[in-house]
Amino acid sequence: MNTELATSLTREQRGWLWGLALMALFITVPVGYLGVTGLHNERRLAESAARTCAEVTGHRIMASARRRQFELQYAFSVGRQRYTHSDETGRKGLWADVPPEDWHAARDRGCVEVLYLAEDPEVNRPARASLVNSSVGNKLAALFLCALTLGLCGGAARGILRVARAELHGFELVAPDSWVLRSASGERRIATASITRAVLLLLPPARMHPPWRFDTDVLKVRLDTGEELLIEAPPGPTTSAATSALEATGHLTWKGRRRRARPPR
Repeated sequence: MNTELATSLTREQRGWLWGLALMALFITVPVGYLGVTGLHNERRLAESAARTCAEVTGHRIMASARRRQFELQYAFSVGRQRYTHSDETGRKGLWADVPPEDWHAARDRGCVEVLYLAEDPEVNRPARASLVNSSVGNKLAALFLCALTLGLCGGAARGILRVARAELHGFELVAPDSWVLRSASGERRIATASITRAVLLLLPPARMHPPWRFDTDVLKVRLDTGEELLIEAPPGPTTSAATSALEATGHLTWKGRRRRARPPR
């Protein structure tokens, strides 16, 4: 069996790495920027917000299967400039989600209490937001999404690079109790009895084969010295003989299930 050294990225793996990098960039940069900016504005509002009673220009109730959302549109003036509810993207005239009691009171009175920054009135919100659409909660959820995206993309990229840098040993089963492993560093002989644990990593169907998996079935073995080796194990008589020898010792795990050792003949 020829020794394979997966020491370089394939074209598909490079494409996946670029795709993961771009996906992480396009999700985390804008979402993270809006989340951090929103939390910064919330801190400024908590420290130095001015209050005013804004005119209610619209009210509605949005109903869904789970809950009802009480929303208001409002406008207020600072100097000669008129402001409405806006967000970090610059959108204006937005609907604001408020608690039901505030919604009913604002509809009856025609005004709602609003917090805004005197130096930047574009940063404003109702004095009391609903618990479901909490301003701080939404920003924290956005940052959590960024962290989750980075974690998933980083994990996938790490898997691709781990496969690309791994050394797959070719092997020959000299006898049921003796193996010859071949790699770039040369040949070595190991005894079946020295293998304390073996896991056969089966290749999924081609349509489900992600680039962070090897291009062939891989036998991952641990020796009694603690060393772990990756052995190329394509379907065939040699691999079948090797798995049979390991099954006889009871150390082989196949698809995550411990297989019973075959009775001696």
